[in-house]
Amino acid sequence: MACRFRTGAFRRLFFGFGVVFCVLLAPGSVVAQPDVDTSASKNRRAQSLVIQGMTQTYLKDHEEAIGYFKKALKFSPGQPAILLALADALAELQRTAGGLQKAAATYQTLLAEFPAYNDARLPLARLQSELNQTKEALNTYETYVDSTRHAKSEVYAEMLDLYAKTGNQQRLERILQTLIDRRRNDRSYRERLVELYVNQKQYEEALSILEELVRETPGSPQLLTRLETLYNKVGRTSEAEALWDQFAEKTDDVDQLVARARSVVDNLQAGQGTPDSSDVRAARELLNQALAQDSTHLGALDLLGSLHYQTGAYASAGRVLDRALQQNPRDPHRWHRAATAYLRAGHSTRAASLAEEGLLLFPGRTELLETLGFARIRLGDAETALSHFEEGLAETRKGAHRQHALLHAGMGLAQDQVGNVDSARQALDTALALAPEEPIVLRAVARHLARREIELDRALDLARRAVKRHGSDSAAWGVLGLVQFKRGAHGEARSAFKKAIETGHASAAVYEDFGDLHRALGNDRRAQRYWREALDRRPSADSVRKKLDGIS
Repeated sequence: MACRFRTGAFRRLFFGFGVVFCVLLAPGSVVAQPDVDTSASKNRRAQSLVIQGMTQTYLKDHEEAIGYFKKALKFSPGQPAILLALADALAELQRTAGGLQKAAATYQTLLAEFPAYNDARLPLARLQSELNQTKEALNTYETYVDSTRHAKSEVYAEMLDLYAKTGNQQRLERILQTLIDRRRNDRSYRERLVELYVNQKQYEEALSILEELVRETPGSPQLLTRLETLYNKVGRTSEAEALWDQFAEKTDDVDQLVARARSVVDNLQAGQGTPDSSDVRAARELLNQALAQDSTHLGALDLLGSLHYQTGAYASAGRVLDRALQQNPRDPHRWHRAATAYLRAGHSTRAASLAEEGLLLFPGRTELLETLGFARIRLGDAETALSHFEEGLAETRKGAHRQHALLHAGMGLAQDQVGNVDSARQALDTALALAPEEPIVLRAVARHLARREIELDRALDLARRAVKRHGSDSAAWGVLGLVQFKRGAHGEARSAFKKAIETGHASAAVYEDFGDLHRALGNDRRAQRYWREALDRRPSADSVRKKLDGIS
């Protein structure tokens, strides 16, 4: 993220003060002793104020923190470490208000005054990235890396994502090589380099890396499949056939088929790999082979359900996990996964039914109460949803911040539906404080603000962050569309709604909001079309029925 208030901020602050103290207190200083005492006293006062400011920063009271940092600067004027802490607090305050451009300008102003203060470049680069200023962000990242002895691997990973957007293959190769050197055990970077070399028709380089990966993971079906394809491409057909024989020999047993597919699913869950990759296709084929041999194999059903879920095929995931539940209903997590898959697929009635069945076997399970609550919201039954969220909060253990956040987010949406605006805002603020980067929370707050047509710039920032963190989520795109609609950005709204619908999992709310947009634009026929789609998904939606009656 653009602004990070962790130990690094303390380190650079106290390092800056340490330099000042060393100069002021060093034996034989040319400064007269009384001046040394005065300067030391001022810097001790500045240090105390900075500590108070950082404490307020951690408490997210950025206005209070800014006051302390400004006072500290009076005692230690021009100290870059304090200026950066002040810039961090100002930027976070502006970010909260939806002013990303102003937040970036804060760091640019600091760097204009202190160009050698490299620590300010990293938050600036991240802000520029969020603002889709890809070229500017990369320039800032490059300057930061060039001026830093040991830039962290995560910085290069962020640069990699940006260079992937630009198509600059030379820079992509350089960044990938750096990440491979630093994270040798992370196979995904070598696999991306293979893809890059194949795109550049540098087949020998690609083969060299793939062969190395196969040696490290013998029998991996996805790697063998890719290596076979590449051997055929360069005319080495005999080697390709030998690989396939090896593959066939090692995948006769059902348990072996499942075990070989598991690594692909594990990589997807860890954020590695892509849903449409050859690895995923190979894993899906392996699991289908396993189930062809044993249609009740629980491990294969669970894994195929997870694979469908990770690749966005939520309805398929729900159906497969339904089959798994028939084999073994004694796992509450399986009930939760199946219900959540149906909820994401837009099948709210089935999601609610599964969650209720699971709760009969496992009363008080928080994750099932949460899913049931969100399903009830989708079905327009906010009052019942509230009771589920309240029960979930009573059952949730202390320290489960994400679970608490999701339950508060659900409560906020339900309170909003029944018209309790103040209670909704309180619940959503709590959710955001507990999990400020959780996509479900981000879109819940954004939706509330958009529905009430307040703080729309902030709502836009939250909705964009939700999409960035979960770009395949129809609900995130739907909320972004609603926010843009309320801001009057009809073209951007239309684009976001279309992306939500293209996922194949859009809820009744998305279709209703898209219909509202077309109605506002005077396209009554299209409005009717989307409202009918909404009514098909939620037949109890009286608000949609009234809109249709108002046109016909």
